[in-house]
Amino acid sequence: MVKWANYEYWPWWFFYSPILPYWFWLSIKTRSLTFFTITNTNIEMGGFFGESKIDILNQIHDDYCPKTIFIKQNDPIDIIQRNNMPFPLIAKPNIGERGFKVEKINNNAELIKYHNDVLRDYILQEF
Repeated sequence: MVKWANYEYWPWWFFYSPILPYWFWLSIKTRSLTFFTITNTNIEMGGFFGESKIDILNQIHDDYCPKTIFIKQNDPIDIIQRNNMPFPLIAKPNIGERGFKVEKINNNAELIKYHNDVLRDYILQEF
């Protein structure tokens, strides 16, 4: 019952289906289905889908970002373990949405498990 009472758990299509007729109308007027992506020109596709978190973070001054390490899928685990950031850490895929595979990492064993399970590039950030 709690999931239905809290909108954060509702499916994405529930929010977007009421605006589909308006989006379609604006697409006809602008002759582009993705007209809205020009609002954030420094982010790939305007942040609509598939944007790289590390590319966005690299555009922000270091004073305003948490300490972040970019990990490629095929990086050896010993490089990751020498990250010099204290636990806990936040691990999240470089490309992902709605909290997919975002995890709090409390120790080295959880970090190794995450690295072996995620199967994509990801970032580690201080908690």
